[in-house]
Amino acid sequence: ITNMATDAENVYAASNKFFYSIKAKNGAENYQVDFKATKVGKPKFSYDIGDAVTIMGTKGVTAFNKSDGEALYSSEKIKNIERTYERGGKLYVQNEKDDLTLLDLETGETLGTIKIPKHNSEKKTLKQMAVGGDGNEEQYARIRELGGAADLTEDGKFIFVFDGNKVIKYQAE
Repeated sequence: ITNMATDAENVYAASNKFFYSIKAKNGAENYQVDFKATKVGKPKFSYDIGDAVTIMGTKGVTAFNKSDGEALYSSEKIKNIERTYERGGKLYVQNEKDDLTLLDLETGETLGTIKIPKHNSEKKTLKQMAVGGDGNEEQYARIRELGGAADLTEDGKFIFVFDGNKVIKYQAE
């Protein structure tokens, strides 16, 4: 089951089979709708986007209207989702290959994807990468939240990709 999204009166979550709306006050079910029909894989994360809830699955993203559970969209464009990052009102998702995609939660559209190369330091041990360890500056760059050889600024405006001996800066639009 996903994490829960909440509003003043209800709790929303998804399981492998259903998307649920439950009254927070007494636990009574408002509705349950077929989640499997969205074809976005197993649900992993949920996000409150105002009048709707977006659910990130292992094979894509979908959204449901809070009032009645109507499916608003389903997108299978992003496969094998491993991690999500929220920065400055933007949602970035990363797949199993560490590719980073900027996603519009209201429409399910991908706004851009960057292929993230594997970093040389991924072959090193944690001790070698640790501050004060046997690692070098290139290995130290690998100690961060994102998978692969990339990093995001706190405001979500820029993506830095470490590619060999150079750093490439991308601006998120």
